[in-house]
Amino acid sequence: MGKLLLALVAILTTLLPARAQEEVRFWHALRGSRGEALQRLVQEYNRAHPGPGIVAVFKGAEQPGGNDYAALNRALLESLALGEPPDLAQVYENWTPQLLEIGALAPLDGFFQGSDGLTAGEQQDFVTVFRQANLFQGRLVTLPFNKSIYVLYYNRPVFDKLGLTPPQSYQALRETARTIHAKTGLPGLVAEPTVDLFGHYLVAHGGSFVVGNQAVFGGQLGEQGMSFWANLASEQSSVFAPDAADRFGRGQAGMYIETTSKLAGLERHLPGLGVAPLPRGSAPAVQAAGTNLAIFSRATPAAQKAAWGFVKWVTSPEITARWASETGYLPVRLSAIQSPTYQAFLKQHPNYAVGLSELRHAVVQPRTPAWESIRGILDDALTLSVSGKLPPQEAVQRALALANEVLTRLQGQP
Repeated sequence: MGKLLLALVAILTTLLPARAQEEVRFWHALRGSRGEALQRLVQEYNRAHPGPGIVAVFKGAEQPGGNDYAALNRALLESLALGEPPDLAQVYENWTPQLLEIGALAPLDGFFQGSDGLTAGEQQDFVTVFRQANLFQGRLVTLPFNKSIYVLYYNRPVFDKLGLTPPQSYQALRETARTIHAKTGLPGLVAEPTVDLFGHYLVAHGGSFVVGNQAVFGGQLGEQGMSFWANLASEQSSVFAPDAADRFGRGQAGMYIETTSKLAGLERHLPGLGVAPLPRGSAPAVQAAGTNLAIFSRATPAAQKAAWGFVKWVTSPEITARWASETGYLPVRLSAIQSPTYQAFLKQHPNYAVGLSELRHAVVQPRTPAWESIRGILDDALTLSVSGKLPPQEAVQRALALANEVLTRLQGQP
């Protein structure tokens, strides 16, 4: 948002009266089986808890295949400009600083005291990397909800037939993709051409996207990473396209890089599904993903209280464990992971254990508000690179210059 719009939103947030209501509007961007799982949780909560009911409202992209979280972000910004934000919503870490700055949020640590709050022990029970990602200026402003981590999915029947094992290095990933393509004609690897794909190689080799107010993903490492994916595409052993999930789900690829959030759906459609950690580079770092829950300040006190009740319930050990087992998302509480019920589930569904084993290596993407724009810049750079329309070195250096321009401009905003 520009400086003028930020100022306008801040004024509206302060001056407009709270909306009278008997329901809590919860904006989310979960579609398909995950959206259905969320609706079941909302219905269960409403049946058990009197008072303002939770109404889950989908605010993702109008057409399947669009960027649902980008659509949710736009909807939130528009609602703030109009003075009609939701009461509760999914938010990414990089959205939170500006929302805090304009007074749009009711920080969740304000609800921690009292009989319906969270004890110090319960606060520490949240998975460390997720808890830290929700801390802003030492305060737990939001709480983690639908969290996941990137893994390597593989077509087990294809691997068994060719005598392959999941690759543990990026060189092995390239060789495995080549072998599968040469012997089956299938793409050895499929993935969506996004900033996240670029980031896998970057963080696994000790790189970062942003440090302070400076983009640092360029240089030799950034060029190597961009070239790695471009070379896989140019030799036709791999396909980087928006329909990567559909290709892999139909058994038409050997490997697929995505988050654990796709696990439940893939298991239903691909009986021979295998899951392995992403390949390692010089650093054991793996990107985490997913959003957090935020309560908005313009909600009435009754709605805020009801929203907090739902946040506390849905992030409780029992419910986050069940949510994880139904969707492929990760439990956000340590006690949930260790619970007898979830441990028994893991024994029956060992694919789900892979993401948990990677949590100790999880890193969260930048929390600067500029990250939303930088994501788009790197999406474009990688797409141009893997399609052969721009040399990888030129693509990454152009993206670096644009990212730093965005960061510089942002520093001049209030």
